[in-house]
Amino acid sequence: SYAKRLVNADRAALFLVDRLTHQLYSSIFDNGGATSAGAESTPQIRYLFDALYDKIRRSEQKYKVALEVLTYHNQCTEAEFEDLKEEPIPDMIESIPRFEFTDYLENDNDKKPMMSLYMFKDLFGLSR
Repeated sequence: SYAKRLVNADRAALFLVDRLTHQLYSSIFDNGGATSAGAESTPQIRYLFDALYDKIRRSEQKYKVALEVLTYHNQCTEAEFEDLKEEPIPDMIESIPRFEFTDYLENDNDKKPMMSLYMFKDLFGLSR
């Protein structure tokens, strides 16, 4: 089907809302072979709409909290930003090109932003 090819999936199902029972259901499947639709022997998948909605909503709330925590920890003070602006980006950081490089071994957290700037400059040819 077009939808299956569009997202490069090996199977697809179309879900509809049953307003009488408050369920999501599907009786149209494309599992890579012939498409089946609406035949009596075709199985149906049914989900309670409210339960599925609650699960999606809880998942979205967890995502928002995680994003907020990450955003908080990726901020710096104005003074830290000014200090970083004054420091030149090095032409070479010896540890970065090595296969076994990891910034977790760096004890100096103040070097990590400069390492990131060095990698951006190296990858994209950026300049100040």
